[in-house]
Amino acid sequence: MTKPDSKALADAAIVLLREMFGEGVDFSYTTYFKSNEELSGIALKLPGCTNAPVVCIDDMLDDISAKDVADVVAPIFQAALRSYDKVMPVLPEMTREYVLENVVLQALSRKRNRQMLKAHPHIQFLDLAGIFRVPVGKWERNSLSTGLITNQIAKKLELTAEQLAEAARRNTISKFGIQLISTQEMGQFFIQGHH
Repeated sequence: MTKPDSKALADAAIVLLREMFGEGVDFSYTTYFKSNEELSGIALKLPGCTNAPVVCIDDMLDDISAKDVADVVAPIFQAALRSYDKVMPVLPEMTREYVLENVVLQALSRKRNRQMLKAHPHIQFLDLAGIFRVPVGKWERNSLSTGLITNQIAKKLELTAEQLAEAARRNTISKFGIQLISTQEMGQFFIQGHH
């Protein structure tokens, strides 16, 4: 794999990793030397943390997809995050139970988020789309780090947008009243259930 290729691959994988891990964690493409050889990899960047784990991508297959790279490096970073749990909220295991108990809805404009909606299960209402988020940090008043539910996660857990919507409706009401929903209509819509 030549360097420009590995940078392009890493950049594409980083987009997917950001979706998987949600806010509060970031990744960057990096090159480093190991026994006089320049290697490229993806680094996990944590706020206030200088010692970032890096996963080398040079030795991955030539025709590997960005999604495969993301799937390979995600568990490594997940394990690294666990050992950093002093600094970082630990990512919850994305189990079906965890998602159903904690998923909440975020309303956003369908027009402005067309691309993003392709990769995320969502429900539609008027000109809005509801996407699904789960908390990845501790619940705190007024602040919450969340991760987005992607199509891959939903598929892996065998959850449909309808099942997510139903769970989100229950959780949003029980946990917040309906604070997380950004518009009145979306709120009414969810309280009445969607028809």
